[in-house]
Amino acid sequence: MILAALLAVAAAPAADTVDVSVRATVGRPLLVSLEAEHEGNVTLTLPTGPTDRRLSVRRSLRVVDEFQRVEEDRWEATRRFVRWFREEDGAVRDPEANGLTFRFQQRDGRGDVQCADDRAIRTEFLDRLLDQIGSVGLYLHLPSEATALEPFAFDGSSVASFLLGLSGELVDAKGALQLEGLDEAGLATLRGKLLVRERQEQGTLRFDSRYDGDLTVVIDTTAHRVARIAYRGRSSAAGGEGSIGVDARGRFTIEVEAADASKGEAAEAADAPAVQRDVVRALDGLGVTVTLPSHWFPVDTEQGAGFVSSLLGDDEAGAYLEVFRLDVPADQVDAAYRRARESVTGDGEAATLEDVRSPLGHGVKTMLSLDGLFTHVEIYPLPTALIRVRLQGTEDVLDEALEQYESIRASLRPIGAAPER
Repeated sequence: MILAALLAVAAAPAADTVDVSVRATVGRPLLVSLEAEHEGNVTLTLPTGPTDRRLSVRRSLRVVDEFQRVEEDRWEATRRFVRWFREEDGAVRDPEANGLTFRFQQRDGRGDVQCADDRAIRTEFLDRLLDQIGSVGLYLHLPSEATALEPFAFDGSSVASFLLGLSGELVDAKGALQLEGLDEAGLATLRGKLLVRERQEQGTLRFDSRYDGDLTVVIDTTAHRVARIAYRGRSSAAGGEGSIGVDARGRFTIEVEAADASKGEAAEAADAPAVQRDVVRALDGLGVTVTLPSHWFPVDTEQGAGFVSSLLGDDEAGAYLEVFRLDVPADQVDAAYRRARESVTGDGEAATLEDVRSPLGHGVKTMLSLDGLFTHVEIYPLPTALIRVRLQGTEDVLDEALEQYESIRASLRPIGAAPER
């Protein structure tokens, strides 16, 4: 009987294999849509004791990827961000990439990314995009022969940073997949597990994060591209420095869909205009909040708080916004305000001042010019300080920036003050 069973197994036909490999194709734009939710609890241990808080992060991305060149040792492609929304505990935290196109290239294993629109972009932001270079075209290294009987090892490093929105160093992304089936449309479904490890540093704090979950990948075997990814599981993070510790636990859900961006509804979605949502910036050191469209991003300044626009002007001559606070004793504010008004000059001449009002109160405004650079200045007296706001750029850039500034001015208010109705 045992011999008959062995003979039956030996005579059984080999399991059918399916080519689930992914290939980069020149000139085929791909619309990639991602929706992600991550919720959990964070315990921060300080010398004064532990502090617990809930954490909720939601991301919504829509990008259009297109390869311009694919060779054995190099490739070039673009990624346009039609939408990049991010919310932390309900607050909008969108980055400055909405509506911009970035050019990626890799040669002999070395990658590079630049803004194709010649806009001002933070170096650290470009570094984060470079970490996601492997996800362009939603590339996955999958076998040309997969069977339903044999799980295979899977390296998800190419897409891990993109899927999870990682901000730290990707240590590895290892898992296993198995072919579940192939439908009449040529869509192959793979299911398995994926474990992603990340190492992060924030100042002197160092901690390690883990993302462990179920992974589903659907491959269009006719077009040799990813059609869908679903990743759900648990996350954890632990670490610290000295008497400070971090411990976090949570759950995440990530859904990704990809479609040919050259036709149908995908083409309409790919051509949709980018949306710049407002981001509330609490300038804690200045005691002021300001609400800016997401294309304004913070930059380091010697004093005050500075912002540069990724959409107004270019990398060489963009729009710059600065908020500065000068603390003054309460009984000296009037005198300091008078001196500030008298010291505002343009091209060496005293400027013409006009009254202006914002939620900060009554102040003055003027326009200055020097060597082709134009600066709109406003000064507001507070009970124990002066607030100065500067909006700067070339004439054309500043004209465009001033069209947005009315709403920016209306958002200026002391921290803790309720919005005006």
